Order: sequence, then C-alpha cells, then structure tokens
Amino acid sequence: MGEPIELVEPRISDLMDLTTNLVLKNIFCGEGLPTLTRLASQERRIVGAKVCRSAPPITHLMFADDCLLFGEVSARRIQVMKEILREYESCAGQCVNFEKSMVFFNSKVTDQDKNLTLRALNVRCPNKAEKYLGLPNMVGRRKKMTFQNLKGRLKQRINSWSMQHISQGGKERKIQGKREMHWCDWKSLCAPKEEGGMGFRNLNSFNVALLAKQGWHLLRNPNSLLARILKAKYFKDSDFLNSNLKYLPYLTWQSLWSAKGLIMKGLDWRIGDEKNVSI
Repeated sequence: MGEPIELVEPRISDLMDLTTNLVLKNIFCGEGLPTLTRLASQERRIVGAKVCRSAPPITHLMFADDCLLFGEVSARRIQVMKEILREYESCAGQCVNFEKSMVFFNSKVTDQDKNLTLRALNVRCPNKAEKYLGLPNMVGRRKKMTFQNLKGRLKQRINSWSMQHISQGGKERKIQGKREMHWCDWKSLCAPKEEGGMGFRNLNSFNVALLAKQGWHLLRNPNSLLARILKAKYFKDSDFLNSNLKYLPYLTWQSLWSAKGLIMKGLDWRIGDEKNVSI
C-alpha cells in the first residue's frame, strides 16, 4: 500500500484563479463561433439573411442559452456551416447536440432543398404547433390567435381556484394564512409609498418606458445592428424621430414606434453649432 494522501485545503487565491480561468475560457469559447461565422461571411463562403435589400446581413444571433445561425440553402453553404461547427467543436471541446437543434425554412424554400438540409445537418424541422418554453416557436401576423392558448390556460387556472366552494374570507385566509387581507384597487396600489400606496409598477406604463428606452438606444447608437436594420427597413432617408409606421410593420417596429411620443415629450434642445436651430 502506498503512503496516505494528505488533503490540503485550497487557498482562496487558487480558487479565484480557477474561477477566472473558467470564466475566460467560456468567454473565448462564446466568441469563437461568432468569429468563425463572421470570417466565413467576409470571405463570401456563407450568406446571411436580410430583412430588406439594403439591410446588413445577419449570420448569427447569440443568446444566453441559444444560438441562431442564418444561411442560404445550398449544398456548398451547408457544407461550410458544418465545417464551422466542426472547427468550433475541436477548438472549444463542446459538442453540438444536433438532436436538440432545429431548422426553420423560408416559405420559398422547396421541399427538395428542405430534405437536403435535414439530411446533411441531421436536424429536424419543427411544426407550427410546437412550443419552446411554453410559447410557440413561430409567431405570424395573427398574434391574437397564436397566444390564445396561453390566455386560455391562464384563465382556466384562475377559474379552477375561484370555483372552489369556500367563502371570500376562506379564500383570503388560504392566501395569507392567518393574516387578514384588505382589498384595494390597483390604482391605489400603484401610487407611491409617500402618497399612501404600495409603489407597485403599472405594467402598461412600465412597458412603454422600456420601449422608449430602446428607442433612445436607436438614437444614441445608430451603428448598432438593430439600428441599422430598422433604418434600412423603415426610415432609410430620415431618423427615428421623423420616421413613419409604414404599411404592415413588424411587431418590433410597431412597438418601438408607439413609444416615440414619450421620447419626444421628454426631449430638450441643447444649442451646439446652431446649424439645426431654425430662427
């Protein structure tokens, strides 16, 4: 038998160095796939998607847990996409789970090209009724009908609770235990605490404020990907403040444009070189 192994308590500095190395590795791995995709796009080996002719191409979108890759359906483009994924796997040590991956096609793609892509990438094509995290994968223009199921499930859950044969006081005790509940209208709850309210946020006003914040980002960051795409699509010859809603706009643009009035209301002039001041 060998000598007993002595267990040494790790130092805080060693743990911090290990954590830093893991974080840096995740950052490098996360930047590896976008870089490979970007280089392939610059070399014209893959072609990204465009919302309109003058818009910048989109080759990839990275999220916390998901990655979206955009490309053209052809045997050569698909092969390049597979080479990018293989190179990423060999460098990062992370394998792509094709069984959990899905592919979405444009309505103009033929069935022959669809079958070619599915066989080459070994992925599946979801149906329109399939959901991800409880929400539909594809949302068209008929949004009210698309989310009707979610609305119905919420209503059914509320009704199942309210249909229980107990008194109003029993319901209050069920929620608060032995504490008493005093019902109050939502307007009073949203009032500031200094005025006797609870300081709750009005969801409608909060949503408009967040949309106005995104609109402000369009003004302050005109070179961002979102700003360039929306400009090419909706206000090519003007800016966000002078833009129009256009015919049949996407939900994203329709929501941002609806908050433009709040931005206009809060804007102030600052005199600079006097070129934009109309005397």
